[in-house]
Amino acid sequence: MNEGQPSLTEFRRRAALARSRLARRRGDPAAAERLCAETGERLFDHLDPVRLEPRWVVDLAMQCGFAGRLSERFPASRILSCGYFPGSPETGPASPIQAVAASPLALPLAAESTDLVASNLGLFWFSDSGPVLGEIRRVLRPGGLIAFTTLGPGTLAELRRSWERVDDRSHIIDFIDMHDIGDTMVKAGFADVVMDAERISVTWPDVPALLRDLRGLGTGNPLPDRPPGLTTPRRLRALVDAYEGRLPSGRVTATVELVHGHGWKPEGRAEVPLEAFARPR
Repeated sequence: MNEGQPSLTEFRRRAALARSRLARRRGDPAAAERLCAETGERLFDHLDPVRLEPRWVVDLAMQCGFAGRLSERFPASRILSCGYFPGSPETGPASPIQAVAASPLALPLAAESTDLVASNLGLFWFSDSGPVLGEIRRVLRPGGLIAFTTLGPGTLAELRRSWERVDDRSHIIDFIDMHDIGDTMVKAGFADVVMDAERISVTWPDVPALLRDLRGLGTGNPLPDRPPGLTTPRRLRALVDAYEGRLPSGRVTATVELVHGHGWKPEGRAEVPLEAFARPR
């Protein structure tokens, strides 16, 4: 395991903390949801040219799960919303959507059991995307597709520079460059890998609302040298004064470098019929 890569125990702790922050969130709770919805739609735009009729689809739902939209896009498919935020209002006995709380590092799925894995803003939770990409490849059938969005290093540039004017501590995780993710996908065994990126702007009522929503999304710094405890009022005021993304209306804006990627699991051997889902471990 690479330095900085969370263990399963640490990953569960971080996910529980993010869920707690989401439950307590105040300010503009719709902002993070709007970001998830926007990035999800852009992921669908990238899927439009792909000819694929999957029987089984996995929504790797770290925070921005979109099982309902996947079910609309692939009405004949069974959808598994799998992650630490897998809940969906569409789930139920008669629904094509199932929800399972599980770590993406150890998916409760049989090998070669699914045709498509889609992840909307999920990979940035990992300082090393190799293990989760390897796990995704394991559960994909030959000829299966992974398609995802994640956050690139240009994300939250305004906030990062503003924090640098306040102190010399790490406050935001280091997002992985899309070229490095592409190289990791190739090393993990994916073929015909395609990567690209775009920049979008998202606005919040103020800096505290921005910080609350970003913590809920899991973008806070998980490293051991992170500042202990809560941000003090003095440091928060200094950050607000230093923030460079303020609009004339008083709202603040933040840049999101949205990385798109997809790749195929190569065919090359006969497919072995397997049950779609293994029993949870």
